[in-house]
Amino acid sequence: MSHLPDLQEEKVERKRAFAVLLRKHRKAVSLTQKLLAELAGFERKAVMRWENADIEAMPDREAIMKMAVPLKLTDVARDMLLATAGYLPENQETFFEPAPIQSEIKPQ
Repeated sequence: MSHLPDLQEEKVERKRAFAVLLRKHRKAVSLTQKLLAELAGFERKAVMRWENADIEAMPDREAIMKMAVPLKLTDVARDMLLATAGYLPENQETFFEPAPIQSEIKPQ
């Protein structure tokens, strides 16, 4: 039994995570795959493949940015979707805020 190389497994996991997140956002705004595709300028088949984590399909950065509008994503949600797909977030400063230093955390 052969095992996928770690890099291939990581790619598959990224696609699965992206698929789950995309579907969650789409359902949160009550859009069908067809309507999301129409609003973002894609064919329904593309959205279907992305949500099914098709091994051959992954949207490019521009496609994700186009979907962000009809999905009504906040900047943080859009950046999380980009990052899940393997792209740098649009706003790296807010996405990668430094963690507080232990000495700066005040007890409650």
